[in-house]
Amino acid sequence: MAASGKIPEARTVFLSGMGAVYVFSIGSYYLQYPWVHGYDGLEPADVYVNAIKSHFDLQSTATAMQRYPLAIWPAVFDYGLDVDIAMEALCLIGLASAVLITCGFHHFLPFAVCLAVNHTMLGLAQSMSGFQWDIFVLECGLICVLYADVGLPFFGGKAKAKQADDSHQLRWAARVLGFKLFLLSGAGKILLGCPTWKNLTAMKYHYASQCIPTPLAYYADMLPEFVGKLSVAGILFIQLFCSFGLLSPFPLGRKLAGVLQIASMAAIQVTGNYNWFNINGALVCVLALAADVYPEASHFSRRPRPESWLSWRPKPTRARKEPAVKGVTNVDGTAGVDVAVLVAIGGLALATGCFDSLTTKNTRGTALAWAAANVLICPQVVRVLHFFAVVGLSAAAFYKSFATGGALRNNLAPEDVTALLDYTLPVVVPYVLYTIILVTVRRVAPLCVTVPDSIAGFAGRAWQAAKELCALACSFFVVTNSFAQFSADYPPMAGVLRGALGPPLQPAIQGCLDVGAPFTEAHLFGSYGLFRRMTGVGKHGEVAVPVLVLEYSTAADPKTWHPIALRYAVGPVDRPPPWVAPFQPRVDWRLWFAALGSVQSDPWVVSFAVKFMRNESAIMHLVSSGTVDLLRRTGRPARVRGSLYHYSFAEAGSKAWWRRKKVGSWLPPVAEHAPEFAPLLARRGLSLGRRPPRRPECPPAWAPLCETVREVREAMAPLRAAGAAWLFFAVLLAPAAATCCCTSRLPGAGCRRLAAFTASLRTRPQPPQKKGNVIGRAPPGSTKKSSTEDAPRDL
Repeated sequence: MAASGKIPEARTVFLSGMGAVYVFSIGSYYLQYPWVHGYDGLEPADVYVNAIKSHFDLQSTATAMQRYPLAIWPAVFDYGLDVDIAMEALCLIGLASAVLITCGFHHFLPFAVCLAVNHTMLGLAQSMSGFQWDIFVLECGLICVLYADVGLPFFGGKAKAKQADDSHQLRWAARVLGFKLFLLSGAGKILLGCPTWKNLTAMKYHYASQCIPTPLAYYADMLPEFVGKLSVAGILFIQLFCSFGLLSPFPLGRKLAGVLQIASMAAIQVTGNYNWFNINGALVCVLALAADVYPEASHFSRRPRPESWLSWRPKPTRARKEPAVKGVTNVDGTAGVDVAVLVAIGGLALATGCFDSLTTKNTRGTALAWAAANVLICPQVVRVLHFFAVVGLSAAAFYKSFATGGALRNNLAPEDVTALLDYTLPVVVPYVLYTIILVTVRRVAPLCVTVPDSIAGFAGRAWQAAKELCALACSFFVVTNSFAQFSADYPPMAGVLRGALGPPLQPAIQGCLDVGAPFTEAHLFGSYGLFRRMTGVGKHGEVAVPVLVLEYSTAADPKTWHPIALRYAVGPVDRPPPWVAPFQPRVDWRLWFAALGSVQSDPWVVSFAVKFMRNESAIMHLVSSGTVDLLRRTGRPARVRGSLYHYSFAEAGSKAWWRRKKVGSWLPPVAEHAPEFAPLLARRGLSLGRRPPRRPECPPAWAPLCETVREVREAMAPLRAAGAAWLFFAVLLAPAAATCCCTSRLPGAGCRRLAAFTASLRTRPQPPQKKGNVIGRAPPGSTKKSSTEDAPRDL
């Protein structure tokens, strides 16, 4: 944790921010559960669970966890709880764990609970989930479980933390995740050959073609065409070229790349309601702003620098401190032995890399030399050279790719991106793996050259080294499986991984891939691609966003069709785009994708239409208040149909926000029973019949839990709109905000004053110092350490 009055560490911000992301993801799912996956919802979870049990022939918790692992199987098989009760209780436990994380309780147990809850949500969400942000939060959650503290959480947990300062190996694993997210997003735009990205006109369609745009998207759409082209060029430049900066061995390169990626995430967030996805992507980039690998010393100026991972200037030189282990006496010359070991390993890697590059022309040798530069080359000189190299190469790449003849155009072709991946990935992959090894050696070497004076000291050293080796194994597992996901866009990646570390360590890479195969099937590792192909492009280049509009008619007036407007989806032309994020309206989002397909791919729309004609309460929670008022005036609907429209933003100064044009029929008129769609729904486990009312049975031993879940659900019933969801999130995050202010884990003068005031109340008055003592020198026999010894070791 950060000291009082200082900006928090990157690790603290990342883990606490992931707690807020869990609050948004689990809270959004919990608030909509009765209407979407409840007993009377669109896709009931209990029906889907029964289908899973019959399909996989699940008879016990053990077989269920092997064939289709979900966190609710013990509650269903062992305790006999209802599926809805079990899911809502699981969500409440996940929310409580997320609140603990945001408050600074960074133990691995709450992270494991949140990971299990999100995985279960994804497994039971059916067609309402499986988006990129659902998989991305799972992959980040796996890293958080490995990155968090271990040990007893309440009995000396702080002293027994997994890492006293930080786990630099797992920090590199998180950087690889961010690198994969942005590089695949940028490469996919060019590899798929979308003409809008090729012609730099993607922004012309992007703002209107989003699932749920924000009001700022309307005004951004009015910007001049040149601004839109410049934005497209900037996005391609940041995602294609600057993503490599996240893996730079030098802090300045990582800070430049991290700030640019965070700025792009913020720009996307304010113009589109992408729930917590951009927040999650920015949190991964936060770890790129931290320094590691070598101590940062500055010889340019003797003036002290601010101790902040947000600072562009290097930190002042601080004396190293050996890991504090009970019963160990430090030996003079430890630092020299440490440096000698590192120089020997780095020199061997450098010599091997140079020989390999000259003789076999293998890129692995270049990666060896690049990794050895972390140890051998003077950090100050390399930082300056790296800064000018990054700026110069980035400017040259930008000019060559986008500027020709004074005009802004995109000269990148799929062959160019493939060549870029062919040149860089065979160097990046072994470089990252070798860097993780060097970081581990740098942290383990001091533990092996000191002489313990007791058995406890020897055990402490061994335990410390075992934790570092465990971090190395976890980092290797995460990094190799993350790089393996490049195979979908870059097939040669499998060969690159197998030959990254040469024949001696090839079994280790293959073992990580074999162990990670079940994790990939469980969506704990995924491939990403943001806006690879732009939608809403008309036949003649105009903006034509396909939107599915549901309409109903009554028995008294069958020729008049009235619109059915959901709460947030694009529909009425005079309704402004809403602010929804970080709340995630699942049905409104899925309706946008339904317009791109057919009723065969989204049969839940038929179920929605039938339940709407029956005026079921679950559907009335999903439609807008204007539709409910219209339904009261017109009477019960008799038929429902779906029409396909092309939408675009209206001109500036118009009274309407949208303009639209009908292009065809998506769903023919459907009556209440709809026998023609019964086989289609049966294949998805859905039924058009009305389910009988019931009250979930609860075993007597679990009656208090069931009553608590029902009471909480009744209290949450009024929370339907996005504003109410924001209030719900604010209440959950209020303890975290209070904790941050009281412990000064957030920057700000007010927090520092409050922390100083609370510290002064807890500080006991010190006795006056004796006159014989020199100011700043401890009395004889005192065990007080100097300030240089108290400084934590910075790697």
